[in-house]
Amino acid sequence: MSSGPAAYRIVQEALTNTLKHAGKDAKADVLLRHAEDEPHIQVTDDGAGGGRPPNGRPALTGPGQGPAGIRERAAVSGGTARAGRLVPYGFQMQVSPSWM
Repeated sequence: MSSGPAAYRIVQEALTNTLKHAGKDAKADVLLRHAEDEPHIQVTDDGAGGGRPPNGRPALTGPGQGPAGIRERAAVSGGTARAGRLVPYGFQMQVSPSWM
C-alpha cells in the first residue's frame, strides 16, 4: 500500500472529526513521522471550538464512525490506531500503520 494516500485519508478523517466534534474554532496539531521502522500519525485537538453535532447533543458522546474508519484503514495496512479524550479538553488520534 502506498503511504501517501493512506496517510492523507487518515489525517483528513481525523481533521474532519475535529471540525465535527470540537468545532470550527478548535485548534488541531498534526504530527507525521515516517521513520523506516515505525511510521506514525498523531492528530490532537484542543476541544475548544464548542462544536455540537446537528442533532444538538454534546460533542463526543460516543465513539462515532470516524475513529472506527481510521482503525479499519490502519488495520488494512497491518497497523493500529488509538483514540481518546484528553483531560481536561481535547481529543487525540494516534495511528501506527505498517506501510513497509
